[in-house]
Amino acid sequence: MSQIMLTTVDNPFSPFTQWDEWWAFDHWHGYKCCEILGNVADTSPDLSDEDTEEAIDEAIRAIVRNDPTNMYTIAFENEEERVKELEELESLGLLSTDYDSDWD
Repeated sequence: MSQIMLTTVDNPFSPFTQWDEWWAFDHWHGYKCCEILGNVADTSPDLSDEDTEEAIDEAIRAIVRNDPTNMYTIAFENEEERVKELEELESLGLLSTDYDSDWD
């Protein structure tokens, strides 16, 4: 399973490699990603580590998918995982990379 974390689109810090800076930015702006994730993730001490990780991943995706502000996003541990996730979303029809824009 890929390593992902909940973050916001404007947070310039990586929760993987710059935790203190990431957390300070998150709280300074009132996003509180960890608290939101803690409220949404369906975890229990009775779950195995693998089931807990799966529940957290599902909660992260649910938060991002249902965010009306489009502020929350997924932080990936590495670029390969991010590309893989985007390709999977596109194959499911949940993301389109074919843009027919009037901006050109």
